[in-house]
Amino acid sequence: MEENQRRKRGGGTLDGIQINNPFPGEPRGLKLVRGQLLFDAETVGSSDSFAAGSGFRVEWKKTQERGRGGGGGSCLLSVFHHSQPHTAAWSTAQGTGSFISAALGDGEIVESRGSFALHDHIELLCRHQTIEQISSWNPPPHPTSIAIGTDASSSASSCGIQNNSMSSSMSSAQEELLRSRIDADGTLLSNEGPCVLVTGCLYNNANVAMEQLKLQAELRKQGRKHGAGDGPPFYYCNSSSNDGETEERRRRKRRRSWMGFFLHDGLLQPIVGVRYYLVFCERRDHHLGFHVWLDRPQALDHHRCRRSSISSSSSPQFLSYKRLALSNSSYMESLQEEEEEEEKKKRQLLEEEEEEEQQQGGGRLGFNLERLRWLWSKEPASAFAGASSSSRLRTTTLGLQHRMRKKQQRCNFQVLQKRENLKLVLRTTAASWWWWWSPAGGMSPIAQQQSFLFKRWKKKWTFGGGSRRSSSTRKTTSSNNSSNILALLREQRDDDDDVQLPQFNRIQITYSSHKGERFYGFGEQFSHFDMKGKRVPILVQEQGLGRGDQPITAAANLVAHRAGGAWHTTYAPSPHYMTSDLHSVFLENFEYSVFDLTENDRVQLQVHAGSVQGRILQGHTPAELIKHYTAATGRMRELPSWITKGAIVGMQGGLQAVHQVWEKLQDLDVPLSAFWLQDWVGQRKTNIGWQLWWNWEVDSKAYPDWEKLVQDLRAHGIRTMTYCNPFLASTDEKPNRRRNMFDDAKNEGMVVGDNTGAPYMIPNTSFNAAMLDLTNPAARKWFKSILHDMVKTGVRGWMADFGESLPFDSCLYSGEDPATAHNKYPELWAELNREFLEEWEKEHEVHSNKQSSTMCTESGEDLSTDEENQDDDEEQLVFFMRAGYRGSPQWSTLFWAGDQMVSWQRHDGIKSAVTGLLTSGLSGYAFNHSDIGGYCTVDLPFLRYRRSEELLLRWMELNAFSTIFRTHEGNIPAANSQFYSNERTLAHFARCAKMYKAWEFYRRQLVKEAATTGMPVVRHMFLHYPHDKHVQSIVYQQFLVGSDILVVPVLDKGCTKVHAYFPAGDVWKHVWTGILYSGAARAGQKAWVQAPLGFPAVFVKAGSQVATKFMANLVHQGVVNKKLSSTAPSQQ
Repeated sequence: MEENQRRKRGGGTLDGIQINNPFPGEPRGLKLVRGQLLFDAETVGSSDSFAAGSGFRVEWKKTQERGRGGGGGSCLLSVFHHSQPHTAAWSTAQGTGSFISAALGDGEIVESRGSFALHDHIELLCRHQTIEQISSWNPPPHPTSIAIGTDASSSASSCGIQNNSMSSSMSSAQEELLRSRIDADGTLLSNEGPCVLVTGCLYNNANVAMEQLKLQAELRKQGRKHGAGDGPPFYYCNSSSNDGETEERRRRKRRRSWMGFFLHDGLLQPIVGVRYYLVFCERRDHHLGFHVWLDRPQALDHHRCRRSSISSSSSPQFLSYKRLALSNSSYMESLQEEEEEEEKKKRQLLEEEEEEEQQQGGGRLGFNLERLRWLWSKEPASAFAGASSSSRLRTTTLGLQHRMRKKQQRCNFQVLQKRENLKLVLRTTAASWWWWWSPAGGMSPIAQQQSFLFKRWKKKWTFGGGSRRSSSTRKTTSSNNSSNILALLREQRDDDDDVQLPQFNRIQITYSSHKGERFYGFGEQFSHFDMKGKRVPILVQEQGLGRGDQPITAAANLVAHRAGGAWHTTYAPSPHYMTSDLHSVFLENFEYSVFDLTENDRVQLQVHAGSVQGRILQGHTPAELIKHYTAATGRMRELPSWITKGAIVGMQGGLQAVHQVWEKLQDLDVPLSAFWLQDWVGQRKTNIGWQLWWNWEVDSKAYPDWEKLVQDLRAHGIRTMTYCNPFLASTDEKPNRRRNMFDDAKNEGMVVGDNTGAPYMIPNTSFNAAMLDLTNPAARKWFKSILHDMVKTGVRGWMADFGESLPFDSCLYSGEDPATAHNKYPELWAELNREFLEEWEKEHEVHSNKQSSTMCTESGEDLSTDEENQDDDEEQLVFFMRAGYRGSPQWSTLFWAGDQMVSWQRHDGIKSAVTGLLTSGLSGYAFNHSDIGGYCTVDLPFLRYRRSEELLLRWMELNAFSTIFRTHEGNIPAANSQFYSNERTLAHFARCAKMYKAWEFYRRQLVKEAATTGMPVVRHMFLHYPHDKHVQSIVYQQFLVGSDILVVPVLDKGCTKVHAYFPAGDVWKHVWTGILYSGAARAGQKAWVQAPLGFPAVFVKAGSQVATKFMANLVHQGVVNKKLSSTAPSQQ
């Protein structure tokens, strides 16, 4: 089985070593969906405007007189806010067709060491949309008044929805929409005010969509109602022939008629429709919520269409159901006329190839087992009465062809060989399908054989296959029992009176954009700042090693499937963006989603769920949009002052090593905040270097007198920080352990399970580990006790690592779908740590920072020092994380950018650290930073990525202007240059730490501002210069600290100068020389600025209080003399 899977991926084995594809392709997925949009102008009107709450309005406007087939034309559905009545906050794309579509699909997830690839397989796609009604809807004031069939139905009836078409999905969706909820900032979401309801249907056939729209319009004109049990998506008319019929007679008719089909890409598909609902409702000021949900899909019953008293044959532009009905021979004749010429050319080409081979003496050798077609010639005698016996059915030639003539039904199918097995996939023609379920009843031997083949096919798409714990690469099928839709329908035909299709689990929403619009955000993204032209998946996962930078990415992929990552892999994505046009949207779903930005004129959201919820934000500036977004999702709490006072020294090696480095730092008078000792639990040797024992207790060998060390550091104003993560590994081989926490959690059922009920063992590097089940209240309580034991020793902070690896085929205590819980898990991990933090602080009466009544504005007024305004936060706790999702900033106190490589690379190195810092700031990650020098080291004879001294020194200069200044030794400390390696590195570290200390006064004000407004400390220049075209194109080259400090870091090896850009409107002063730079009135200024080691290109806004105080503090710290020229480099 495993070998088969590797072969499918393009991998294999060599002497027992697994070899994977070094250049894996992009995961298969649903590309941008296009469909037709149809509406009846007489029903919905040519233009209208509806109030959505008190601040928004939804406007409907027909922009084209006539569409295809007379079905409506082009239209726009737009959203406006009262503060900008002529600028749309959101709009459908003009002339691009449907703006809502839905699909039924299965996803195959391939996971390897925390990296996930989701291959999507679509069974059914309804992409053609009708709009039946747009209306104002006043929801009930309280969700308790909504009941299925009562208030929900009456509310729908007031909007023109018939009670007999009202489904339970409408009621449950209303309850979800109207349920009172509280945003992260404590604001109660509004349930009052009018909403806007858009209703219609989705179909997988455009002709059917047009026909149904016409039928619905004619029924409305005639004032006639459809029969009981009928209604959208398929409208049938009452017929007198039904009078007197018994239920058994109608049941037999349904069995005989079954449903309609149509050909799509050479395959038969059932004609399916589904009713959709789109609601716009104001949730709070500047927030317009949108909610899309679907009824259960239905299949067309062509027998009832034939009896309809409204004939479609009178309208030639519509496809008659009599042509779609498989019992009508005209269907085959029309199909033959359309494709006869194409098939003739194919057959002529095949004959020419055979003749050429015969002339060469080669001929065809037998038949290809992987691409084999058998063709039976005899046509059915009874199924298509009146059809020409010489008419040819459509065939598609794949690979070599072998012809066999037998006196049986004509049927086409492929035989696919996978190793010893033949996995048969059925591909039939219309005649074969009708003969399968002929009115005569019964199954022929061929039909029975095909049924067996379909069961084999279905088995491939279901869960099972036993435990996958022994393999580092796992394949999981995300199944909703849809399997193959045709097989499913056939199975239900004899068991149920009515065919029940599974709920759709994919929804696509399409709306407008334009070529020049840039898209920013999407959480923490490491490769690009502007995502226009890309498909951005939102899936929490390990970022990978290299992420496209070569040759390291290919090498990592060889070792483990997709371990190298890609440009879009990230620990902390978020389904949120803002654009250069100040449009902003975010989703409230946890399910996997994709933002398709590949087209110039449109955006398409693809969500792997049966309903979609989100919000459209309105703001005049990027700062306003961030404020509105973080009000809903949560803002980070103010950091305690002790962590921003100086450097955090990341070390390993035990008690003696800590004392030695501490003495050197004291000699250089380095301002210190904490020692971060991640190896407090002990170390183990693995295939990537040194890693920790994932058993969260002090290692008595490395730190024999742990509590005394913590107390000594605290006596000098230095805190101690440690490390933990939600994994537990067996410590049977650890000699000095006191507890085996893995056994404790396993025995109590507190870890994530697999489909056999055993602990789900997840491969890491050289060992496996179990993951804490955070949906289990007992597990949460148990882990809080572990954190309590850690903190009571005097620890005041810790790294809460990982959180991105929940398997898609795991079993959770809560019973929820792991595909949904996967993106939610990092939020649960952050929430657990935050709950403990607040419980401990409350127990020990620790007071948090009081919000300052004054903020540091752009003019910089009232900037007090920490000595003048001491906060009572000395005992506050801090934890920092790398994994996250939309709501993680609400819970986590600090973030870091994860495991960047020790390199100069763009996609995984010092440049990607800056990109991640800037993108995350737009999605609420206000306090973020990176490891100084990076983390991931590769030290092999044929491939080396080791931290150079120059890279380390430049990374120090970079992080001197981030929220936190923290070092890391990396996964192979001996291969890397360290800040304590020699006198030069120590001196440079001390100098950069003092630069960091010099703007502490400003940092405290920015931290307070972030806790109040959500604005990040480190900012992309777009936040303050949104209309500057050059600023919009910046990725990592320069950034702002607040609004008054501009940094242009050196990010390339061997460079001693940088190319800086100064936007129009402000004057910037170079810190080291005092030279002033300013842009012209309408254009910015570009200039080359010298930046040798020790003198990063830093500028302050001339004339601001920040500039004055920062320069004075640099002098006080001894970084510069009073005369700048005495220590500054010359500018050439």
